[in-house]
Amino acid sequence: MKTTRLKYALLGSGAALAVIAASVPASASDIDEMRAQIQALQDKIAKIEVQEQRRVAPAAAVEAGSKPKSWKLPGTNTSMNIGGFAILQFDYDINGASSYGPANAPVDGSAGSKRQGEFDLNARQSRIFVSTSTPTDWGDLVTHIEFDMNGTGGQTVSQGAEYNSNQGAALRMRKAYGSLGPVLAGQDTTTFFTPGAGERTDVATPFLGSSAFRLGVVRYTHAFGGGTMLQVALEDPVNSGDTAAAGSVFGANNANGRGLSAAQITSITGNLANVHPTPAFVAQLSHKWSSGEIGLSFMGRELKVDNASTAGGALNDSTASWGLSLGSGVIISKQFRAGAQFLYGKSLGIYSGGESVLLTASGPQGNFAIDNVGVVGGAAFLQWRFTDTMRANVLYGREDYSYDLSKAELGIGTTGNSCASTTAASCAIDYTQMIAANIMWEPVPAVNIGLQYLYTINSLINSPNAKQSRLELAFRYSF
Repeated sequence: MKTTRLKYALLGSGAALAVIAASVPASASDIDEMRAQIQALQDKIAKIEVQEQRRVAPAAAVEAGSKPKSWKLPGTNTSMNIGGFAILQFDYDINGASSYGPANAPVDGSAGSKRQGEFDLNARQSRIFVSTSTPTDWGDLVTHIEFDMNGTGGQTVSQGAEYNSNQGAALRMRKAYGSLGPVLAGQDTTTFFTPGAGERTDVATPFLGSSAFRLGVVRYTHAFGGGTMLQVALEDPVNSGDTAAAGSVFGANNANGRGLSAAQITSITGNLANVHPTPAFVAQLSHKWSSGEIGLSFMGRELKVDNASTAGGALNDSTASWGLSLGSGVIISKQFRAGAQFLYGKSLGIYSGGESVLLTASGPQGNFAIDNVGVVGGAAFLQWRFTDTMRANVLYGREDYSYDLSKAELGIGTTGNSCASTTAASCAIDYTQMIAANIMWEPVPAVNIGLQYLYTINSLINSPNAKQSRLELAFRYSF
């Protein structure tokens, strides 16, 4: 405002000088001096106008990006999107440990099975991601980084395990990848995952009959048009000794008459140096249409035991691990949606919802062999949308396991041929069943409140069953 008034004052002064020069007789030198003063005033006015334009120039407007909920970074052609959700879970374990999952179900009669009524309140599954997209001559350059707070660790050991697991929950990388055109490289959900998964409040827990794990992957995608797509990938085979629900991850015993020494048993079960000669090869063919989608996946890899440091000599063997997955989800009507997934394979490890893995049998040095765990299973869900803001979901999953050894020989981790362990993870499992039922309410967009009941039962070979049940209330706020 002061600059504008000064501008007008200078304009008035210049006009006055011009009037005086035109109306008052003066010598030539006086007229030249007045003209010089007028020119000086005009120069000042021009300078003030430039300064004023710079001062009041509007900031660059935010431009909408090429992706939903994204914007363009100023001065670039890159679109950015930040999103995620904050979630709070009230977990009430009716029976069993607070770490819910098929492998953690306590065996009937154990101390864990008698523990009832544990309450837990945490926000560990809260999530945030940052995505960018930049058009190039080779297609869109996309980056995506995503974290949650569901990792292990925490503040300090002295603060206790409960504090570490909740208030001190560790940041965990879920996804981190880049893609250029049809090629993606980084950590993403496995290509083996197929459509047909139901909705649950426990957003970070895999369900039976499918695999939603994330791992290192290099993937090529080819779109045929009309909703049909082919994906081919090389994936991290992942340590096949990761957590298990079907048999000890790598178990061995000398009760099957194959002559394995006690030292060899200890070495196999405690310090097994399992290696992966090849990555996992995964391919999926899928098709989408207006009211649904379907996908068929295949996975193959080689797994090997190479324990050269074993007391009594080397134990070596390899086996093929493979699997098929078929899944589909459909919109039946405005009120109903349904889906199903089917799974079949050998020694799937994390590629199975129940994480079935290798079970090693044994013999004397030079006659060592790996015995596979076979799995056949699936899951199905039905969703009923009884209002625009409320819906109910029912999910059922089951996996059946088969072994190269007879049931009498499956004495893994046992005393006699009865599983002496306290959880299902260390026992040979015949089958696992899981059911989930929930009600979801969205009072306003981006807010989801869900109440869910979960029940899991493992039928153990040569042992009692292992069961778990939980009641869960979750509040999720998305952005």
